Amino acid sequence: PEVDRLQDGDAVAVRLDASDEGAAAWVDYLDALAASDKALNVAPYTEGAAGTFRLWALAVARMSLPAKQRVEARHDLIGIRLAHVGLGFGADTLAGPIDEDRHLPLAGMTRPNENTRAGLTALIELAGLELEATA
Repeated sequence: PEVDRLQDGDAVAVRLDASDEGAAAWVDYLDALAASDKALNVAPYTEGAAGTFRLWALAVARMSLPAKQRVEARHDLIGIRLAHVGLGFGADTLAGPIDEDRHLPLAGMTRPNENTRAGLTALIELAGLELEATA
């Protein structure tokens, strides 16, 4: 999305091309976002296999953007495992849709999948971070 069209509070998922040209374009886009001084949530992702590039994109975003522009690792866009590792590469937030917790039929115990509230909480805690509730 064009930087001048973004408003404070917008959440932006940016599809990147995992190439040298895509990397240069990402850095240029981050420079424009940082200069805009808007409070945003930015989530880079790629299509196809590009795990290392995705982690690089998260790290560069966190180093390039001011603190009020949050970097999101979207588990629905980059995969749950890579999003978890992305927290260690500078992502501020583990984001994405949350499934309902499932229960074992007899015991009534929570059976966490990774993309349930319980599963995502466990991943955040394993990364050494704290859960911040959002609406």
